[in-house]
Amino acid sequence: MSEKYTSEGMPLVNEAVLEVFLRNVDRTGLEGRTASFFSELSRDIQQKNPVFWKEIMQYKSDSENYSPNPRDHGLGVLAGAIIAYELLRRQAETNQLETG
Repeated sequence: MSEKYTSEGMPLVNEAVLEVFLRNVDRTGLEGRTASFFSELSRDIQQKNPVFWKEIMQYKSDSENYSPNPRDHGLGVLAGAIIAYELLRRQAETNQLETG
């Protein structure tokens, strides 16, 4: 496995990819578009990887049953999954561009 991937085959997210993503999040927040930014990412996942989306939504639903604050917990689970997915997607795309 290349040093750009974990032993499980997941792309290692480099600092540049993380910084660009965080700048995008900050910019959308300053523009008051955080909700629409995450909605766009959600739609993208639903369209391009419906199996992942279905599993994440099931996990979100299941985990809400064990939380004293189900709505906030569910939103946190969903936001974390969206962020992780998007970072890995961007890094995989960068790796493809670098290797041709």
